Amino acid sequence: MPSPRPAKSLPELSDPRPLRIAPLQAENAGAVAALHASCFEQSWHSEDFKRYAGSGAHLGFAAWRDGELAGFVLACHAAGDAEILTIGVAPRHRRRAIASDLLQHLMEGLAEIAVESLCLEVGASNYAARKLYEAYGFQIVGRRPAYYRIADGREDALIMKHILSGK
Repeated sequence: MPSPRPAKSLPELSDPRPLRIAPLQAENAGAVAALHASCFEQSWHSEDFKRYAGSGAHLGFAAWRDGELAGFVLACHAAGDAEILTIGVAPRHRRRAIASDLLQHLMEGLAEIAVESLCLEVGASNYAARKLYEAYGFQIVGRRPAYYRIADGREDALIMKHILSGK
């Protein structure tokens, strides 16, 4: 079972508008790809998101606020293990707990299909993301030196893992 929602450590910005989280759909691939491009230097194509949305080996969610895509998460799973492939929140929607809501949704969805562990890679300097993952019980289990290309060179990726089940 996923960990309970962590206590917030940074003040969140309030937004009274409801957030709707729904499974990632192929028809939203263009919007997800555009948001992905606004979040990452190396972005994915809409065809990638279409393919993943229709795959039984992937689980993804999109967060919508007032009809606007605010964030997304996508993971692949097999044989009881899963990996977060990508997660992003639109810059204007950050610090509103959307990444946390998406992560919680993903963890619950993976637990429902008997996934026992969840891992991810995160840039060593991405302190906000690391803090979020640590709040959910992820632990650093490895490092990939110079894994990510960044504007001024390369950056290590930290491999983090969380056990979803009590097994």
